[in-house]
Amino acid sequence: MYGIVNKAIEEFVCDRFGLETWDAILARSTGAHPAFVSALAYDDRITFDLIAAGSDVCSMPESRFMEDIGAHWAGALLERFPETMHAGSGSFETLLDSLEGMRGRILLLFPDSVPPRFSVTHLRPGLSVLRYFSNRPVFASLVHGVIRGLARHLELQVDVARRDDRGELVIRWSVET
Repeated sequence: MYGIVNKAIEEFVCDRFGLETWDAILARSTGAHPAFVSALAYDDRITFDLIAAGSDVCSMPESRFMEDIGAHWAGALLERFPETMHAGSGSFETLLDSLEGMRGRILLLFPDSVPPRFSVTHLRPGLSVLRYFSNRPVFASLVHGVIRGLARHLELQVDVARRDDRGELVIRWSVET
């Protein structure tokens, strides 16, 4: 796992719970580093250990912890790199469609990575199915959170239901009033 994911966990925890909580998570995590380098690859076990320790320290189920990291990360990425997911288009469908395109950009930055694949089917306005394919299915919860964060950015109400543990998400959305 590249350090960018571990840094996303760190940023979420520090922004939401504070540095003391991050220090407590590091203390419970075996193999964790006090500072992660975004472009450096780390053993997946370090990331999974950070997630387990974060869930425990923050008193949240792991799936909710991951969702909240995803929502926070989406907001941070859109602030730093608004062009990353065509955020200026104003279309939620376009944002969903651009997720697969992110794969190519990730591979340019991290050539040895194995980023997830996405497939989107728009069933009708306000209803889409997003399929997440990864050798790390536990990260479907993170993707769920990313969808929440993108919807918040576009001021949409969103309801995301997971159909299975592999990562099929049914997404319903509407414009907030």
